[in-house]
Amino acid sequence: MTGTSASDIRFVFYLPNLSSYLDRVRLIGCIADKVGRGVLLTSHLDVPLQNLDLGNLEVIETPKGRRYPGRSAVAASGAVARLLETDNFNIVHDTFAHLSPLFLRRRRHPGQVFLTSLYSLAEWDLREWIRPTYGMRSVTNLNLRQYIQRAVMQRVVVRLADCVVVQAPGLVQRVVRYNKGATGKLTWIPNNVEVPHEPVLREDVDAQSIHLLWAAGGFDRAKGADELLTLLRRGKEREVQLRVSAVGASSPLDPSIPPYLDYYHLRSRMESEGLTESISFLNRIEPDQMDRYYRDADWLFHVSQLDGSPRVALEALGRGLPVIGLRHPGMTILDPDDQYIFYADPFDADSVLDQLIDEKADTQSHANRAAAGRKYIAENFSSDVISDKYVELYARLVSERVG
Repeated sequence: MTGTSASDIRFVFYLPNLSSYLDRVRLIGCIADKVGRGVLLTSHLDVPLQNLDLGNLEVIETPKGRRYPGRSAVAASGAVARLLETDNFNIVHDTFAHLSPLFLRRRRHPGQVFLTSLYSLAEWDLREWIRPTYGMRSVTNLNLRQYIQRAVMQRVVVRLADCVVVQAPGLVQRVVRYNKGATGKLTWIPNNVEVPHEPVLREDVDAQSIHLLWAAGGFDRAKGADELLTLLRRGKEREVQLRVSAVGASSPLDPSIPPYLDYYHLRSRMESEGLTESISFLNRIEPDQMDRYYRDADWLFHVSQLDGSPRVALEALGRGLPVIGLRHPGMTILDPDDQYIFYADPFDADSVLDQLIDEKADTQSHANRAAAGRKYIAENFSSDVISDKYVELYARLVSERVG
């Protein structure tokens, strides 16, 4: 297939921390077991390594560097450069343009292949979501200065990279549209997920109510907060008992939370529409504690405007929890035959409610949907399957560089 074998591959992968990327850390460990050598650099070694099964993967925490803007990127780039000088690594894999200082000096390392991964695109956020929704007052919980820095660095790294990995086929066209230099260097490899050997058995503690799980992190409009509140309001009007557990999200009603872009809008809606008791905000939950929330939920609500193959949807489906989502490329690759994701677009609260009511009354249909989702995810998105795709990509890129 290529002139490079897996044993010839020696890679350095950078992640800003471990706790936010646990499935990806395990994926990198799986890749390391299949190649000659794998090193993961991180700026924040915030998870005990003994809690992770990383096989042959070496993990190094980079020095933080002096206190100045971008210090982590500079320090991480310096650490990678020193590794390249001391050993014959042939792959450098960046995420989110964090290694931009190193990419800017990549001519000093002509023997290495440089890759970057983009999980969401700043420029797409701006043109497709932020500008139409907010104008230019601010940008999805980041101030304008931070956004501009991120967008510029992503553009620079995309131009300098040998390959750009995105998580859904639809992102390929978007990267090319906003980064003309990316033509011909993009590939898509979806996210991975660890699927338990046994499904998480549901515990329907309240057969009279419908329980939704929000696990998208921050509670904001780009991730579907407005649609969720509309669904709750319509359920209240139709006297349908709906309740939501918002994992990893802070309440807009909490005065101790610094106001963010959507804070006042969502707080006003919750108070004026009488929805304050309908959502339980649970802030951050440790990954090993999440199964109890999967057991207690009927559906994952993930009506997000963002792309990529969302890890939260992968995790829910892998544990047997069907998903309510939007039909964009990152979601449709998870369910190409519409078997276990209810695509709620254009979003209509009554249609969603009707689907939820029907499923609550037909437990076998819900169980079949959950089993189909779990089976497909386990067969197509496990760390073992996705790591093979990375090994194949690395081998091809190294072979092309050598050739």
